[in-house]
Amino acid sequence: MKQADKKNLKNLKIKRITQGNAQEHGFTLSELMVVISIVAILGAVAVPTIVSALPGYRLRNAAVDLCSTMRKVRWMAIKQNRNLAINFNSEQKTYTIEENDPIALPEDISFGAGNATSSADDPPESLPSDGISFSSNVSMVSNQGLSSVGYVYLQNSKGQTFAIGALSSGRIVLKSWTGTQWK
Repeated sequence: MKQADKKNLKNLKIKRITQGNAQEHGFTLSELMVVISIVAILGAVAVPTIVSALPGYRLRNAAVDLCSTMRKVRWMAIKQNRNLAINFNSEQKTYTIEENDPIALPEDISFGAGNATSSADDPPESLPSDGISFSSNVSMVSNQGLSSVGYVYLQNSKGQTFAIGALSSGRIVLKSWTGTQWK
């Protein structure tokens, strides 16, 4: 190949790159600004929704934790062949298994019925003022897995409510208040 042909070939490559054909890669500033604007709008819509849903998620997690603890205590009573008790303290917002250290409810969760208008019992009874319907605020579990009957109600600052109950058969149930009924 001649020297002139090599120079023409090099110039041709330079022209292709600078003339804006399909070999260019990247984004223009206006394309980036459009994408950033869309992301900002979606973020502005999504963040308040997520923030408003957090108290409900925290309440549900606290209710599931307490339900799991009550089921674990039932299992331990059967396994160890002894009666066990869970003591609920509405003033301290804690519950204690036998003589163990108290377990505190999350900061924005407390014992109480929130916006619920009826108890989770079947048939409904009056709601307990402190959110605990167990006699003397103690749930007893026998070495056979049978329980004292009652419910513990957990609420958040938005009035949402969950009920964790022990049936006489020992079955532990978790219910949520829908605004009109327990499910």
